[in-house]
Amino acid sequence: MSAAMRTAVHGNRNELQSLGNALLQVSLAVRVQQSLNCLAQLQQRLTTAGRRMVSRPGHLLQVAARALDAVSPLATLDRGYAIVTDADSGKALLHARNVKPGDDIRARLADGELIATIREVIDANK
Repeated sequence: MSAAMRTAVHGNRNELQSLGNALLQVSLAVRVQQSLNCLAQLQQRLTTAGRRMVSRPGHLLQVAARALDAVSPLATLDRGYAIVTDADSGKALLHARNVKPGDDIRARLADGELIATIREVIDANK
């Protein structure tokens, strides 16, 4: 009976060890699968973050370009205004009183320039 018990215990021990090894294999497989799932999620997050990092500066550049265009003198010319300068010095003319009849001026328009001679100066303050 003692020998039978030892054989049974030995058999149970072997079976228990086999089941433990099988459980360990399953546990490792589960861990590997969980790790693969985690890796896939991290890869997706990295891809999304990379796209965001690449597109954000482009978007900021577009916003800055629009802001600059809004205050650009060239955009002002496209709305029908002109930049008028003294033909000789190239200085911007801000006041009618800064020119006199016979002076040459240069008017920059959206599609080119005009050179003109002042015939008369009309002061808006009079």
